[in-house]
Amino acid sequence: MKTTGWFQGLVSAAFVLSFALWGVSGVGCSGPSTNNSNDASVADTSGGNDTAPGEGTSVLPDDTTQPTPDTVTPAPDQPATGGVTWYKDVQPLIQKSCLGCHSKGGVGPFPLTSYDEVKANAGAVKWSIETGQMPPWSPSAQNTDKKDCEELEGARRLSPTEIKTITEWFDKKMPMGDPKDEKPYKPVVDSLDSIDAEVDTQTDYTPPGQSPDDYHCFLTKPVISDGKSKELTGFQFLPGVKSMVHHVLIYSVNKSYSQTLAGRYPEKHWPCSTGALINQGSFGKANLIGVWVPGTDVVRFPQDTGIPMNDGDQLVLEIHYNLSALKGPQPDRSTIRLQYAKQPVKHRMSLSLQLQFQLNIPPNSKDSKATNNRIVPSKIRVWGMMPHMHKFGSKFSVDWTLASGEKKCLIDIPKWDYNWQQTYFFKNPGGVIMNPNDKTFMTCTYNNPTDQTIRWGDKTGDEMCLTFYFISAP
Repeated sequence: MKTTGWFQGLVSAAFVLSFALWGVSGVGCSGPSTNNSNDASVADTSGGNDTAPGEGTSVLPDDTTQPTPDTVTPAPDQPATGGVTWYKDVQPLIQKSCLGCHSKGGVGPFPLTSYDEVKANAGAVKWSIETGQMPPWSPSAQNTDKKDCEELEGARRLSPTEIKTITEWFDKKMPMGDPKDEKPYKPVVDSLDSIDAEVDTQTDYTPPGQSPDDYHCFLTKPVISDGKSKELTGFQFLPGVKSMVHHVLIYSVNKSYSQTLAGRYPEKHWPCSTGALINQGSFGKANLIGVWVPGTDVVRFPQDTGIPMNDGDQLVLEIHYNLSALKGPQPDRSTIRLQYAKQPVKHRMSLSLQLQFQLNIPPNSKDSKATNNRIVPSKIRVWGMMPHMHKFGSKFSVDWTLASGEKKCLIDIPKWDYNWQQTYFFKNPGGVIMNPNDKTFMTCTYNNPTDQTIRWGDKTGDEMCLTFYFISAP
């Protein structure tokens, strides 16, 4: 089976001449691109509704908006005779939706494993749930007034009914209810069908601690060493220090490039910036295969799909450490497990790229937009996507216009959160079929409160506008 190549490969400094390819590997199709009228590759980055100099927001994009002070007064700790209570209604929702991060040793800033812990943080919990900040799930809900986008797998969003239940409980002063209503908590334990490779960071790494955020890359041992090619169908990342590992980008790296990296970094780890292997001459040598964020357990690719990997491949784990939940840095040694297909998969996926490379985000601006439009030259199947911007990003979307003129939405992220980037697979079991002359319209929106023009770059203080697509031949 041929492997589809839609904007084949990853990006390097030399990709500008070749990133616009949509086609099937071995066929060599390339499709036209359409952009706005600024020039051949750049859409409007000046944006609408720009503020005048000095009128932009003074809050930096990596600052966290804090909830209002806790004004919730708990009810007496006694059984309630009716209505919403902790034991009967709220505790099961907190266990289901919060404990993946807010447990002892988790990445959440405080645990929520008991009534007393929830009560102690009542203001922050209520505010986060009411505003949709928590549980962290950035894409728009289905059937909103704004857009009706493709439904996504694994949504962590609370339903309107669940939100109403929790907020009503807070409004009624958090009655505990009858302990007899408590249901035994049985955490869902997920696991790969098989663990075909397991590697770690090869070192106990302690972030230096001068900054709350540290980005570090680790070269693992080979994940395939039997001389045979494989098809990756899933993975499970296991953070060594849960409260410190904020998110991880996972790259497969071919044997030759692994040797280059090992020679360049003899200790097999090095400081790096986000998207490190996108801009370091890794075109054709490295492949971003997955992203992990807290609350994620096993990541399974869609049924009957897999990403090809070759003998000698190693992984680079680009780990973002955040120390805000700790009194100080701790040594971390994280592990990843891989699952390979036992039989050839029906759909061999690859990751392909759509991007807007030339960014020009004006100083003191709000809602500046960069767009990129592409025309599909041949039939493909899209399984999911992995958007990426940095801390000045505020919104992200990809719209899709069929050759017939019908307009659809692939994904809409109305409140971009740099700290919660992840892979999104479509809920449709067969993915999304795109046909020749369909168009995708990617829009990245930014707020730039600084006095400097923000341009493309791999540092956190720079910006990017791109999305990876998981695709295959139809």
